[in-house]
Amino acid sequence: MRAIRRESVRIEEEQTNLAVVAEINQWVVFVELNRDNKQQLHIQEDDTIVDSLVLKEPRDVDIAADGTTVIADWVEYGAQTEAEIHVLNPSDGSHHITTVELSSPLVANSHCGDYLAVTGYNQVVRIYRSDPISLIGTHTALFGGRLVPQFERANDLITLASGQPDEANLRYQIDKAGSVVNKVDDIEKIQYANSFELDKDSDWKSDISELTKLYQTTTDEAAKNIIANIVGDASLSYLTDESTIETIITNMVTAHDIFKNDHQKLSAKILSDAYYRLGKVRHKQGYYSDAHKQWKTAKEYATVVLPWYDGKDMLAKVHRKQARAYKRQNEYKEARSHIEQIFELEDEYNVQLASDSDERLYDSLS
Repeated sequence: MRAIRRESVRIEEEQTNLAVVAEINQWVVFVELNRDNKQQLHIQEDDTIVDSLVLKEPRDVDIAADGTTVIADWVEYGAQTEAEIHVLNPSDGSHHITTVELSSPLVANSHCGDYLAVTGYNQVVRIYRSDPISLIGTHTALFGGRLVPQFERANDLITLASGQPDEANLRYQIDKAGSVVNKVDDIEKIQYANSFELDKDSDWKSDISELTKLYQTTTDEAAKNIIANIVGDASLSYLTDESTIETIITNMVTAHDIFKNDHQKLSAKILSDAYYRLGKVRHKQGYYSDAHKQWKTAKEYATVVLPWYDGKDMLAKVHRKQARAYKRQNEYKEARSHIEQIFELEDEYNVQLASDSDERLYDSLS
């Protein structure tokens, strides 16, 4: 839910500590566990509860100036996901419900309580009239992720943001029909960046160069984050061509030098994987010394990724490959050392990294 906090609330002459989820003027909405250990939402006007509703898994709440409250209740999980959108109007006692196939949706209420917006992870924004609930517009998000909706008080335009108001985020506005009415230049860059999918069929030199240029010329931190994650989501699976891997390394090193802070972890993750794969190619060609040199570089970049799991997993992956390579070269002491380093990583980070085959290899080298 949005802006949940614990605070002392006065309920019918008694003070109690509850989760406050929304408030405006004399209205407060909060959730508590009832006697049946179920989550119960209450709408309170001044010191008096005026409406209540038992919910399964409330995810978001917003309240209008007249007390009209919209609630997203996530009622089904798993492959078939479903949420109920409730609109409670304490002034006339009305309760309207509609069902949406969304995971953990977010909701926004217009200031007058006449309209509501619903967003989810499927990039579709739905705009409804509240009484009764009827769909009046839809909008496909201009960039990925679950957008945070908010109605503007002055004109009922809906602001869609990539994060909570107190976070660095991209935002733009749509009207109640779902049409874009206001967006910043960086949105265009994000739309362009989202057209890239880095995989075995990519033009790696051109694509990494373009994404790096977008990152470098974008001033918005949220936009930089989205672009860096597109790079970090690159898939090197099935890449075995030496020239392609070297092209990835050359261009990703440039990106790594330009990326800042945690974004360097994303580029380092790809570089570590690229050097790992280059080492495999060199080892297959019989250049054993050079293969271990590439794997050493892969581990250096994997260390940059720490403490993220991706860094630990890549370190274990490289040590595993080196252990098997050294065993084939009859260098058993070196092989054992690399398996032991996987176990040391597990102890240091309290994470499962070793496989059953690692255990068997260790035993065979004892």
